Amino acid sequence: MDYIFAGSDKTAAYVLSSLAENQAPVLVITREDAPKGRKKILTQTPVADVAESQGIELIKANDPTSALAQILNTGAQRGIIVSYGAILKDEVLKSAEWFNLHFSLLPKYRGAAPVQRAIMEGKTETGVTVFKLDKGMDTGDVYKQLKKNISGMTTAQALEVLAELSVPLLQQLLVDEKPSLRPQTGTASFAKKLSREECFLDFKSDAKTCLQIIRASNPEPIAWTYLNGEPFRVIQANESEPNVESTDQVLGQVTKSGKQIFVTCGEATTLELITVQPFAKKQMAAADWFNGVGEVTLGH
Repeated sequence: MDYIFAGSDKTAAYVLSSLAENQAPVLVITREDAPKGRKKILTQTPVADVAESQGIELIKANDPTSALAQILNTGAQRGIIVSYGAILKDEVLKSAEWFNLHFSLLPKYRGAAPVQRAIMEGKTETGVTVFKLDKGMDTGDVYKQLKKNISGMTTAQALEVLAELSVPLLQQLLVDEKPSLRPQTGTASFAKKLSREECFLDFKSDAKTCLQIIRASNPEPIAWTYLNGEPFRVIQANESEPNVESTDQVLGQVTKSGKQIFVTCGEATTLELITVQPFAKKQMAAADWFNGVGEVTLGH
């Protein structure tokens, strides 16, 4: 059946590209071009890139209500939303049957950052839910759900896996003339966007807690601490074996053992640093960074 696709980010672009291999949407809606990077270059969304490359009609609108006439003119029976970044108003909801792809097992982690929150809280399992949109925040009836183990993954890695998992569900939706729906069941939880403050690494915490922050905040807003009073980002890390000697070390102290770089955390634990980003510099291997600065203490 004819359908409209609304989405914006890299994950949505992957889903759009995958769906279009079998059947392209009659219309794509994405957010307007926005400034990106330090130079604030006006850049279109990854979804816009896919739509243009495949010759699909494209509308850029932060509020799709402004495109209501074009939506209705398509005659599409169904709409699919993936990480679009705006709530559909009543007029748009009535224009077709709209379904949303959400990266959690609803009603768990309703809101903007379901994968980030699951990883931040140390969850090893989450999933995807395809549900019919209503006026609430991720409250609509469920079409399909699938579970997935995300142990050891960053948010970026988990989203790639979950997006791939979701494509067959959405393909099935597009041929299902009368989709069977069920109400959401269980206790709801909410997943607001991670703040930069939440991603600060306090090395009084144990290594596991720090690692959850690092993985949850990748690709954004990125875990950080201080080095000599300047922000210092930790992009990638691993939890290392318990270190009985770390009780005698200053929390946040960085040391080298062989080719590995470690930072001392609370409760006699250590974190292996893999990729870091010093202030005003590009990301680099932790070993390369350490070879340039030597033993330092993070967090001050």
